Amino acid sequence: MVRDAARGWGGWLRRWLPPAVAVRAAAIMAAALAAAITANILSPRRIPWVEDWSHYVEQRAFREGIRIVNFDQLERMLSAGSAVVLDARPLAEYDRGHIPGALPFPEGEKQTFAEQYSALLRPESRLVAYCSGGSCDESLQLLLYLRSLGCTNLALYPGGWQEWTRLARKTPR
Repeated sequence: MVRDAARGWGGWLRRWLPPAVAVRAAAIMAAALAAAITANILSPRRIPWVEDWSHYVEQRAFREGIRIVNFDQLERMLSAGSAVVLDARPLAEYDRGHIPGALPFPEGEKQTFAEQYSALLRPESRLVAYCSGGSCDESLQLLLYLRSLGCTNLALYPGGWQEWTRLARKTPR
């Protein structure tokens, strides 16, 4: 018994897992890995192997020609009423808290909400979308969808709800 423990998991595996099963399991894992790599390479929304993930969404927005706004700019837009702010997070998250004045527009239910907000979705309407923040790309996906509907005055608030809650507490009103 002590000798098996000294050999570690290898001894246990050899005793309980027949070699044929281990070979099949390894073959299945290799095939799954190859399929995943192939799917990622062929996907238009591929996950890059090496990327600066801290600014990935912002870089994609920039490449797509979508403007980026920071906390101060968004706060000024909200004060002036010069933009429609859209929360791309799921409704449950929106209900737990959102940027004041923001409308729910979950990326996962975009067709339904596009119909509901059709009067707001004009080409000249300034639309700003946000989601959780960080590497969340729901807001960017929503903006790309809105662009496909003809909206052209689009902006992304990449800091999202995380940044807003952190900075709004520090800002004197």
